[in-house]
Amino acid sequence: MQEVATLDRRSFLAAGAMTLATAACTAPLNAASGTGTGSTGSVDDFGVATFDATGVDFAVGTEAASTVSVRVWSDSAPDTAFESPPAPAGAGNVAMIHVEAAAVPAAAASWQPVVDGTPGKARRLPARPPPGTGAPFTFAFGACALQDEAVPVLAAAAAADPVLFAWIGDLGYLDSHPGAQTEDDYRSMFRAFLTSDDLRPLLDRAWFYGVQDDHDYGRNGAWRDTVQPFTAAAYAGVVPGAVTSGPNWRQWSLGDADFWLTDNRRFADPPEPGPFENGRYRSMLGNAQRDWLLGGLAASQARLKVVFLPQTFTWYFSGGEKREISEFVQSAVSGTVLFCCGDKHAGAFARPGRNIWELLACPLHNPVKHETPSKAGVLWTENGESKATSDAVGLVDVDPAADRAVLRLVDDRGGELHREVIPI
Repeated sequence: MQEVATLDRRSFLAAGAMTLATAACTAPLNAASGTGTGSTGSVDDFGVATFDATGVDFAVGTEAASTVSVRVWSDSAPDTAFESPPAPAGAGNVAMIHVEAAAVPAAAASWQPVVDGTPGKARRLPARPPPGTGAPFTFAFGACALQDEAVPVLAAAAAADPVLFAWIGDLGYLDSHPGAQTEDDYRSMFRAFLTSDDLRPLLDRAWFYGVQDDHDYGRNGAWRDTVQPFTAAAYAGVVPGAVTSGPNWRQWSLGDADFWLTDNRRFADPPEPGPFENGRYRSMLGNAQRDWLLGGLAASQARLKVVFLPQTFTWYFSGGEKREISEFVQSAVSGTVLFCCGDKHAGAFARPGRNIWELLACPLHNPVKHETPSKAGVLWTENGESKATSDAVGLVDVDPAADRAVLRLVDDRGGELHREVIPI
């Protein structure tokens, strides 16, 4: 029997918008093969796309004040496309455009910015396996890179052809330059990374997620009362899905995995002796975000639950918060929980609980490396308890058919430092 789709108000409006936009797209989509005017970078400096349950957020950086729209088309129907209404580029000449989920194919597709009526470079939108399906896929993540320097390990990430890439903190270290502490300074730094030759191959073929860590917030060791608000505005001005103030945590699903992206600075308690929001221990998440995360983990039916934590759970979370989270996950959460972590400049694998693993993949590029002192549950570190030596990226191959995920730590020469195979 053929399944009959339910047409609610949102899908009806989205379908109508697609029909109107398709009718308006009379010009051939010559950029579908990469031959558009912007393929040399003359129309748009960068393009970034992220998705969640509500749709897709696009960020298009232009070279001057412009009006921008976004075209999206399926690989199976390259001569038709949805085109968003035009929107002006905002501060820093970046346009933020939201497209409802119904207008973006879940199968492999392409998208293209249109800047002042001129088509830009065509980019890939990788297929998104429907939630609950057993399709295999790879994702990548990392943190911490010096601005104005090459980040070779990103080539290793691109070579793995990940569906998504998450940059979980420290998109530069401008806080160490006292004379460059304005919103425009930080926006320029973040934008420089998004236009870099090292990151562009990932942006052109993978979904992108970003969250700030302490140096992105303008203060080493930043917590909720010391984060600089103008840095959040700068970040939200170039990274789709980011917000200037308030809750910035996010959740989405991909195949048989659910994902959570957390912020470990904006809501974090001050260091000892506090005061602590919960009155018991220092929290990196804060009460509201921790309740959201734990409630989401408990409700999730996905076999693999991935939590991006900018700070390492094993080494940097307080003992009280680690115990509360670990005990809750082991007693109330089904399946496998994987913490993908950064901030500490080292590579490591740990098992904080019966159904909990951690992959620490850091830094993407920074000569400063950290030690990994002995902790309960640690499975492997690059150099024992001594300082790490490698720049590295984290890669995770999710394979539901084989009931497993393969966690890999890869260095900037493409070599595999270590892997762990975990059940899902």
